[in-house]
Formats: sequence, C-alpha cells, structure tokens
Amino acid sequence: MEGTKEVLTTVLVSGVGRGNVQHDPSKAGVEIAKGYARGQRELLGPLSKSFGPMETRQWFESKGVKLKTEPDGIVCQTTDKSLTIKIALEDAARSYGCIKINCNSRVLDVAKKGDKDKSFVISINTNDDGGDNKKKQLYFDRVIAATGSSRQGHDMMASLG
Repeated sequence: MEGTKEVLTTVLVSGVGRGNVQHDPSKAGVEIAKGYARGQRELLGPLSKSFGPMETRQWFESKGVKLKTEPDGIVCQTTDKSLTIKIALEDAARSYGCIKINCNSRVLDVAKKGDKDKSFVISINTNDDGGDNKKKQLYFDRVIAATGSSRQGHDMMASLG
C-alpha cells in the first residue's frame, strides 16, 4: 500500500537527485549508524544482520546498478541520477511476480485478528483517479511494514507487539 500516487518518490530526491544509496560499506554498521541522530538504534538491527552494507552494494550491482563511493562516504550510482535506483527497485519488484503495489492507498490501521490464516486486517483509504475516497479492509496472513520515519507507521507496528 502506497499512500501517494507514485512509489519511491523519496528515492528520487535522495542525495539531491543523485540517489544516495547508502554510506561507505567498508565501515562497520555501528560506525554508519552514528551518522544518524534519529533512528540510530533502529539502524543497528538491519546493519548488523545478514543484509548489511556490503550485501546492499552487491545486490544493487547484481541488478546492473554501478555504484561509486564519494570522498565524503556517500554511495551513489555512477549515473548520478536517482531514477536509476528507482528503476532497479521497481524492476526487482516486478521480477518476483507476486508483488502488487497499490498507489493512492493510505494505510489507516493494521490489526491482528487471531492466529489463523488471513489474520491481519489492514484498513486503507483509497483515492481513485476520479478523486473519490473509499475505505476498505483487506485481509492478509503476513504483513511487511516499510514505514520509513512515519510515526504513525511505527505506532501501528508497536500496537501489534
């Protein structure tokens, strides 16, 4: 569910349009996390698990995105265009064949309803091309949240325990 009309718009403005992919992967995750005043603790989990900075770099390069590390430690693609990153991520999602992205669908709430299949209920507000808002409830057996820095998203996930 994507609340805006297009996915990955924040990627397009990252690194002043150059697409800041990550920080210098030769540094330890703990060192990279120190550069983030907010979210430092939250970064340590992902940066110290199996898909850390080196794996991120390898993943992008396996998708044909050539990366470079700038003198200040910022890693971006050699094209200096964030669109390259956006296209790589969209192509990867399409290649799985099972990912459906719903734009103009803002998540209002996520709730757990028991321990059976389809036990998550996601309430969304959709906005079709005609500008009409519609509230819907969707049912899933699993939920993956990519909330970024959204306090509302963090609160929803915290409510699930």
